[in-house]
Amino acid sequence: MNLNKLAFTLGLALCALLPQTYAATLNPETIQLQTEGNTLEVQRFGSTTASTQLLILAQEAKPQHLPLASALADAGLGVWLAQPKTDLVKLLSALIPENKAQTFYVMALGQQTEPTLKALQTLEKQKPERYNKLGGLLLAYPEVKLSNLNAKFTKPLPSYIFQPAHGSESANDLVQSLVQAGHSISVKQVADVEAGFLEQNQLNEDAMMQVAIFPSLLMEAIAYLESKQNQPEQHNASTEKASQKSELKSYSGQIAPELKLEDLDRKLHDLKTYQGKVVVLNFWATWCPPCVKELPSLNRLQQQFSKDDLVVLGVNMSEGADEVADFLDKFTIDYPNLIDAKEQVAKTWKLRAFPTTLVIDQKGAIRLGYEGGLEWDAPDIIQTLEQQFAIKALPAQTVKN
Repeated sequence: MNLNKLAFTLGLALCALLPQTYAATLNPETIQLQTEGNTLEVQRFGSTTASTQLLILAQEAKPQHLPLASALADAGLGVWLAQPKTDLVKLLSALIPENKAQTFYVMALGQQTEPTLKALQTLEKQKPERYNKLGGLLLAYPEVKLSNLNAKFTKPLPSYIFQPAHGSESANDLVQSLVQAGHSISVKQVADVEAGFLEQNQLNEDAMMQVAIFPSLLMEAIAYLESKQNQPEQHNASTEKASQKSELKSYSGQIAPELKLEDLDRKLHDLKTYQGKVVVLNFWATWCPPCVKELPSLNRLQQQFSKDDLVVLGVNMSEGADEVADFLDKFTIDYPNLIDAKEQVAKTWKLRAFPTTLVIDQKGAIRLGYEGGLEWDAPDIIQTLEQQFAIKALPAQTVKN
């Protein structure tokens, strides 16, 4: 996958949104797939031999789909674009190779979420050899009626969900449903966008810009899902604490960006003032089930260490102080939670998913991190922190219960 090629293509995408530009700039190949007596039509962009293939599913063809697929193909993906009315299981069976050394990803747009999940369940039961070739599922601004949804899989796919910065009730409920069914979920909030911009016929200037940016976000999401494939244990709501192993990622030691935010009591916190201590910085949101699940363990982690040695700081993204305060009343949380209602730090810190937790050393350098939920007071994590930062957990009798 060549991310450098995206710069040119993203500029092209803005122009390509105009209908009269299509014929001149975008030339997908239309493929007729013969599947058990049926003919299914798909559009293909890029190489069929690329190691990473992406199937984009939408309920209706929209002008913005072509530049999106074209940009991803220019970045090195093999891309398939389809609007299946029926036979989605047959389409998946026909496209996903059984023997080739390729990884397939499926992305559903908006209202295509529910039929895609149902088709993947059927594929897992009927053709597990095809299903097991899938590297993950991407859901772009999903719209689904949970009353119609059964999210259970024998082997849940790691999933990445895009939703507007201020969320939508449908998307938030879907995240919780998938996590409860055992899926490993990462959520990307996208600022300045409405949920249906990938399915609208008429786009304003902001939406057109988001279409141009979206391919780069997708490439990041696929890279993230690829990084999850080789992990022996996915950390999700169904994982037992006793079996969890910390897979904290090591960082090069770059000095942490600036962070100045107020807490729930309107007290200003400056990250630089915490130098001399280890800082566990947790970016989270109330609508994110893995975020919420790990809150108690973060509180227990703080209790394990003197605040002279280690401090836990939460940073809530895109929500107001009153809303967060009401939510945290349900928990016993003793560490400060800072409010980034306007997502001022999200871009600076290059956050890809929630929750994201970074461990910053005594000199202000980022040393460890994790994307996803963990039990932060697990013995192996305590041991890692003690060894990495030359600090010592408090004796057991001094730790609060």
